[in-house]
Amino acid sequence: MKFLQQLFFYCMLAGTGIFALNNVYVAVLKSGGDNPFFMKQIFALTSVLAIFLLYKAYEAGEIRSDLMSGIKLILVSWIPFILVALAYVLLAKMVNKG
Repeated sequence: MKFLQQLFFYCMLAGTGIFALNNVYVAVLKSGGDNPFFMKQIFALTSVLAIFLLYKAYEAGEIRSDLMSGIKLILVSWIPFILVALAYVLLAKMVNKG
């Protein structure tokens, strides 16, 4: 069971970390475009928060050997991404209606 927890923890940590770093990369180096809502930059700020939470998850899972707390922190780091994506969808629908 511990092996499956470790596997799940490290896969989630790596996947979320790559996603967050990719958002920062895109916002910094590929900031051109015609998006009036600056979503790339907002996702980059959200990614910085997620990277901080991933570091805390790494501390919990690897250093303190509490894998379940680490997994919970990784799942918490997904919440800002979901909220920003929902806000973008709602904002886009409001702009298209009016």
